[in-house]
Order: sequence, then structure tokens, then C-alpha cells
Amino acid sequence: MTHLVKPGAGFAELFRTFESSAWRLETLPAYEVDEERASFERFVRTGDLDVGYLAGWLSDVRAATEAGKRFERVRVVVDPPTDYLRFEMAVAAHNIRAGEEIRVLPDRGARSLGLPERHDFWIFDDRRVAILHMSPTGRLLDVEVKDDEATLARHRAWQALAWERASPVGS
Repeated sequence: MTHLVKPGAGFAELFRTFESSAWRLETLPAYEVDEERASFERFVRTGDLDVGYLAGWLSDVRAATEAGKRFERVRVVVDPPTDYLRFEMAVAAHNIRAGEEIRVLPDRGARSLGLPERHDFWIFDDRRVAILHMSPTGRLLDVEVKDDEATLARHRAWQALAWERASPVGS
């Protein structure tokens, strides 16, 4: 079955209803997220990091991981990193403290593994894939949720390759 959800409440529901694991592949060098714009611009201008905009997410991740759920992600990074990737890597320390496990994979490595380019997705409970449709600037437009076996198999294979080859943040 396939269905579309819009950013906001429909997408957030996926994070409230998963049972054991949420895994993400991030492939873009930058994202356009209104809630973090001021923090990102301040970081680029001064190097100061304000993650107040992320408080709700961090609280939800902490509660989920304390309940035994897993949040994991692999972030594909370009060299040299974009300002946005530098910002994301600074923010990652807060995500990790909340309970996420984050790994990074150089874009050269991602290409050599045959991982998709510009194809971000989440896998929930190893049963549903949420494909994130993004604008050219990295704004989330909508999310295509699929649970057919062919889509799951393809995304699980990419997940296994990325996770195995990526390095934990900070290593």
C-alpha cells in the first residue's frame, strides 16, 4: 500500500506510532527547514549554536529511546562540507545525547556503494518506508509511505550498505 502524507501532523504521526525502530538516510548537502533557519544563520555568522528549535524533537527521541526504541541515521557528507553540513554535525551532539545513533558516510563512498542520490528516506519498524520528496533547495514537500515488499527490500539493502560502511559521529 502507498499513501502520501504532508509535512506537519501527518508526518509527525509516523514518529508517534512506530514500535521499535526509525532509521534514516540523509543524502542532501543542505536542507531548507523554516524552524531552524535563525539558528543556522546565527551559526554561520558567529559559530554559536542554539538548538532551542529542536527541544520537542530531542524530548521525543529521549522518551522513545528510554522506552527501548531505536533512532538511527546515516548522513552522507560532501568534502568540503557545506555550511549546512557543518551546522548539522554540530547539532548531532545534541541528537546523540538524546539517544540517536548517527553515522556519517563520505559522498564518494555512498556513490561507490550504489546508494541513491537525492533520495532521503526513513524506515519504520522494518515494515514501512517513508520516502521524502524534497524541493531542489531541500524543503520537504511530501512523504510517500510504502509497505510493499519490493520497495522494502530495495531500501533495506541500501540501509544495510550505508550502516555497515558509515562511521559513528565523533570517530
